[in-house]
Amino acid sequence: MNIHKENEMKMNATYQEIPNWNHDFSAVGMVHNDYLINFKMFTPAIKIPVLFFYGENDWTIGPEHYKGVLFPNMVLWKSSSGHIPFMENKDDLGTAMDVFLNTYKINHP
Repeated sequence: MNIHKENEMKMNATYQEIPNWNHDFSAVGMVHNDYLINFKMFTPAIKIPVLFFYGENDWTIGPEHYKGVLFPNMVLWKSSSGHIPFMENKDDLGTAMDVFLNTYKINHP
């Protein structure tokens, strides 16, 4: 079995852990024409700080989706997670958020 199919099976299994999983977005959003537009060319114009967190095992959009994203004020964070880091690698997501908040001196509790 290839790694993408294996990851997909793992992710599908995690959805079962969430009661009342809402499929509304995937039923409508992912088939909308705008969903497939590559907006990366607009990222240099966005000046606010951005945390770009991506998973090296993200089977949904691919682990190299970050390439070409050029926010000028960005923390780019590679994680060993997949597409749902708050379930797969919550600690790393928390660390990334702390680094982002500290980098841009954003107050947080």
